[in-house]
Amino acid sequence: MALARLADITAGQITVDGVDVTSMPLHTLRVCIAWVPQEPSFFAGTLRSNLDPFQQYGDSEVWEALRGVEMAEALGREGLQLEMAQQGSNFSAGERQLLSLSRSLLQRRRILCLDEAFANVDFATDAKVQRPFAGRRRASGSRSS
Repeated sequence: MALARLADITAGQITVDGVDVTSMPLHTLRVCIAWVPQEPSFFAGTLRSNLDPFQQYGDSEVWEALRGVEMAEALGREGLQLEMAQQGSNFSAGERQLLSLSRSLLQRRRILCLDEAFANVDFATDAKVQRPFAGRRRASGSRSS
């Protein structure tokens, strides 16, 4: 909440690349952050329109994000034109989390926040999530970066 300035920072400071987040314009700060929530949201429409609703990326970039979370093979011949049901109900909970992560990876934001995003998924899905980040530095919730 404090990182995205949804709550006031009353003590201490949060810095990103040495810049105090309270000194940044709100829009500038928030476009640096990608969120993977515990309960991802999807709307009825194509998979592609759910991953890239503003059509900012090419198909190859969307496929790259899907491959990054090992979901490309699971889509079948319909691929990016696969119809998603409301809230992605035609996918398992683990698949929805992976699709939410691929949407965040596609955005290439500087900060990725996971809100207990994988608390309810099986071990195999958790392992898929960890692979793209293997070897990268992890920041704790209380540290500045």
